Amino acid sequence: MRKKEENCCCEEGCPCGNPMNLGAILIAINLIISIIVLCTVNQVKTTVTDQREMTIAQVGGEESYNKMKAIYASEKYQEEQGQNSSLDEAYNYYVNGTEEGTEGQEWATPAEPDIYDNSNYASDKTYSAENMMNEVNNLLNTAPVRGSKDGRFVIIEYTELLCPYCQRHSQQGTINQVIEQFPGEVASVSQHYLIHGTPALRLSAAMECIAETNPDVYHQIMEEAFASSNLNVTTLEEIAGNHGVDVEAMDACYKEGKYISKVYDMINMGSTLFGVSGTPGNVIVDKETGKFQVVAGAYPVDEFVNVINSMKNAQ
Repeated sequence: MRKKEENCCCEEGCPCGNPMNLGAILIAINLIISIIVLCTVNQVKTTVTDQREMTIAQVGGEESYNKMKAIYASEKYQEEQGQNSSLDEAYNYYVNGTEEGTEGQEWATPAEPDIYDNSNYASDKTYSAENMMNEVNNLLNTAPVRGSKDGRFVIIEYTELLCPYCQRHSQQGTINQVIEQFPGEVASVSQHYLIHGTPALRLSAAMECIAETNPDVYHQIMEEAFASSNLNVTTLEEIAGNHGVDVEAMDACYKEGKYISKVYDMINMGSTLFGVSGTPGNVIVDKETGKFQVVAGAYPVDEFVNVINSMKNAQ
């Protein structure tokens, strides 16, 4: 018969306690750990499965889900970081390597920056009160002129084609009537001043393309543009074409953005030299005295007549 062990020599590294009880405990612990791990894995699997099912539902089915996975896994997508497109177009482009979508349309290329985004511009020219008359005379020599270029008074009309008050001012024929009331004494030039941002900048620059080649019809075109109910550059080109303007040359000039900086120089000069801050801003300059007065708004003819007469009598 085997002799029962009486002692447990812990110093020698053997386990203390009843071997049978310890083994049972170890088995129980392993079983519990296994159950915990199994439950955790099942929970993760359930979560992943639920997430996958949710994604499939969101993208519109298994087929779309698989296309998305293929797109994200493609080398081309990894290199280009994706482009805006429909799912089918993206799948054909990134996975199949074709340049066309399912309807045969060419793959969309990113749009070029809009040169007429008016937030990108500002005038860097400087203007001083001492040189005001030089600037006024320069306008008379370079801008389209109504009335008498050699007259004593110059009306610089800061205007915008999208401004409703400027439209009313134009349709009432205010400046033309003032010129008629002072024969040989008054000249008028139009300058741009932006209130309505990029759309107005487009029209102003297009008008300067007209001024470059056809200054004699500039003001007629502007008056008809003000009378238009749906004004844009295309409409403006149609009006200009009816007055003999080379529309192709005008369109090329406009698309080049040739006169964007000139428009901003006009605004800078108006605000710096005369304090113009809105449209219509009418500056009446007395060339003999070098003084000026601003008529800020779409005032009637009588207001302009009174200002000019008061400037005459102030000698």
